[in-house]
Amino acid sequence: MLRKTIKNIALLDLQNFTAEALREIKKIESCAMLLVPKNASDEWKNAYAKITIRNVASIIEVEHRKYSVLNGMVILNDKNVSGDCLYIVNGIVILETVEKIPDLCVNGLLLKRKKSRYEMTRMNGRSVEVEDNVVIKPYPNTIEIDGDTVRSFDYNTLVAAGNNVDIDDDVTEQMLSDKKITFAAGNEVKCGKSILGYVKVNSTVGNKITEKNE
Repeated sequence: MLRKTIKNIALLDLQNFTAEALREIKKIESCAMLLVPKNASDEWKNAYAKITIRNVASIIEVEHRKYSVLNGMVILNDKNVSGDCLYIVNGIVILETVEKIPDLCVNGLLLKRKKSRYEMTRMNGRSVEVEDNVVIKPYPNTIEIDGDTVRSFDYNTLVAAGNNVDIDDDVTEQMLSDKKITFAAGNEVKCGKSILGYVKVNSTVGNKITEKNE
């Protein structure tokens, strides 16, 4: 039997493959993510074990046949999640569930309310707990913040950007501390030297905090 090679696929889901179908696969390579069933039969496992796997970033055992791949800035709450689905998030996920407990696979940053619960199948990044009284202002890409923007924010605001937070030079440390402003960015936060200390203490970033003009 001529066995095939599967390669260059972002996400390969083997959950619906039978043991017979697996026997037709010789090699799996250059895939970002591979999903395999957690409760597979011994026959399935034996067939899978004979496949050569190379350059696969993540192999995830899942209990649910359903999954959803979400990219960028994602907000999950009781209205848009279900308990029988794996949520694969590449970017920033803001978790605001109260009753439901989603199953997560996060590649990036998780901002979870203190009241929110979850199952974590895989975490590649950082998880930050946010108090329930914090106002979260989400921005899908980059947000530029000047003095007027800070004045418009509610007290105790977390500014969350999918890419960058760029803080203008007219923003002072006193303005930020008076409003109790914090930051989260999928990539970086940029600011002037005068507020760099405050920003470093009160930011969570996927990449770095940068002083402007450095």
